[in-house]
Amino acid sequence: RGNDGHGHGSYYAFVMPQHVASSRGAVGGGGGTLPKTSAHDSFGEDGLLYLLGTNFGAQPWANPAHGRFVRVTRSTHGGGASCVGEAEAFTGRTMAHSHTREADGVWYAVELTEHVAQPTHYALMCYGPGGGHFIMNWDLQGSVDGVTWTTLRAHRNDRSIHQEGKIETWPLEPQGDTWWRHFRVIGTGPEVKGEKYVCLSGFELWGTFKPRDEAEVAPLVSSDARAESP
Repeated sequence: RGNDGHGHGSYYAFVMPQHVASSRGAVGGGGGTLPKTSAHDSFGEDGLLYLLGTNFGAQPWANPAHGRFVRVTRSTHGGGASCVGEAEAFTGRTMAHSHTREADGVWYAVELTEHVAQPTHYALMCYGPGGGHFIMNWDLQGSVDGVTWTTLRAHRNDRSIHQEGKIETWPLEPQGDTWWRHFRVIGTGPEVKGEKYVCLSGFELWGTFKPRDEAEVAPLVSSDARAESP
């Protein structure tokens, strides 16, 4: 246990062994480093959302959006198909029919309710079954407060997950001293059919995380307020 070097207090510096539930149970919520060791086209069992979904190894995995550590929201503006499925599928591990409405700037967002993170990699899973509206132009963004967003990686004409249920992983540039509590995937242009849906059913992060410092992180932002963000 030690200081993170940026005056953010202490956290546990550990490397999570893959498939070792007892190690996860011993860590608790203290934080640590989760390197991407699983295949690029797999979520594996070495990521942050998986860890939170097992309550740090204390239980079998369940979608973390149904627990205390993760909150999922999705934009509600737009037209088009209304059979959007469950927003919480965004942090699931099973291909599911889940998408936004059709409009500019539609998004899925994840809030870490008790932790902050500096990710080194992230992965997405394409939705399905559906009408083949495969995502092609989007940004992964991070936010400290859920209001002001910073682009962590931009994707343009990216066809990496143009297959139902396909998973792909991308590296992220270092983010300096910033610890993010909110992440979102926001559409920035048309998908493969020329419309503006974001259709996803899986999200994962790898990197360093630690408990929130209540003195440094802004209060929770309601989903209604977040929906008004561009």
